[in-house]
Amino acid sequence: MASSLSYAAFHYGSDSELQRVGVWEVDTVASEKSKYWIIYIHGGAWRDPRIDHKSFIPTIDAVISSQDECKSSISGFASVDYRLSPHPGFPQDPEGTTPRDYRNAFHPDHIKDVWSALRSLQERYAFGSNYVLLGHSAGATLALQLLMGSTALKGSAPPADVALPAAIVGLEGIYDLQGLVDRLGPEYAALFVGAFGDSSNWSDVSPMKFTKSFRSAWSEEHLVVLGWSPEDELIDRPEIEGMQKVLEKDNVNTLALTDLSGTHDGMWEDGRPFAQVIRKTLNHLKSSGLSITRQSSQIFDNDEANNRQGRQWRL
Repeated sequence: MASSLSYAAFHYGSDSELQRVGVWEVDTVASEKSKYWIIYIHGGAWRDPRIDHKSFIPTIDAVISSQDECKSSISGFASVDYRLSPHPGFPQDPEGTTPRDYRNAFHPDHIKDVWSALRSLQERYAFGSNYVLLGHSAGATLALQLLMGSTALKGSAPPADVALPAAIVGLEGIYDLQGLVDRLGPEYAALFVGAFGDSSNWSDVSPMKFTKSFRSAWSEEHLVVLGWSPEDELIDRPEIEGMQKVLEKDNVNTLALTDLSGTHDGMWEDGRPFAQVIRKTLNHLKSSGLSITRQSSQIFDNDEANNRQGRQWRL
């Protein structure tokens, strides 16, 4: 269980209390370089203060308590918090809230924080690219935005000293903001405006609309896993299938797992579906012979309708 592991939390930035990472170490032998770290980015529509890095604990518990040998491939777990945008359901008084506690993030603050968190983790634990990066919902958007380079950073160059992961796992991800609004309804627009502004900005932040090549960010020895449950009441199948087509068009090694179980939030609340995806990802990396590298990876800029009833907006 996560409680049996060595846990620590630290800040990677000084602007916000949310610039924080939680770490659970499994293997504290620094010389062990053949194992992977599992790093998680939570969802919450870039704004939900109820969801933080500890939402990864049920998944860690499910991995640790399993009898699967994939546990022997894991050095540790980390979970990233990042600055959040305002949430109308949880308003704050700017006069009575300290700057470090005030949630007023706006793109590209969220993705900049992910880059900073990864840099800090790599500096502390020296695992290079030996990690699997999981993101749920909005966290999946952020994970794939790493591969979009300056496009997802409003023209700023990504840090060249941050190694990209061996695999990225998008779980019930948001990949086409406008597409979700068009298919599922205008209520989704309210989720996106607070983080990105009006719809004229959405294409630049949507991984499915990336006009360059995802392959240019990675070599062929890397993997993207897309996970989705038919029980998901917030994200529909076309969102996953569309992202899969884009990645495959760019010749990125892609594994789609569309038979997971659980509702949108139920999957991380339970933990076992995410643990299942972690196990399959590690096994796929092993069976495919995908190499573990230690170098920095620089990004080059070259009846689902029924399930959506009763939505709770915690994407």
